[in-house]
Amino acid sequence: MSTQDSIILKAHLNKRDGRVTAEYSIIPITTLNTADPRGGRDIQTVSINAEIEKLNEEFASASANETRRRIILERIRFFETRRNTIRHAFELNGVSDIKFLE
Repeated sequence: MSTQDSIILKAHLNKRDGRVTAEYSIIPITTLNTADPRGGRDIQTVSINAEIEKLNEEFASASANETRRRIILERIRFFETRRNTIRHAFELNGVSDIKFLE
């Protein structure tokens, strides 16, 4: 994990029989730095899961370029490791009643 990694915590509050219950879900997110056309850089927050999906699509369409496929596969593994590390951090701290959205 790094300072680029974070989560969105969604709290789902329900009222039934006069009682309020809560369910929590987590969306792992990260920030990406991309080149800006003006010579600077743009910082964009993205869902790690969405980034993995995008890379999987790129991987499928890069079938003829073995070097490109290897680079994309490394990026997929990189983001999968980040996502799994976030999940593991919660498990290590005894948090088990949170749903991870993937």
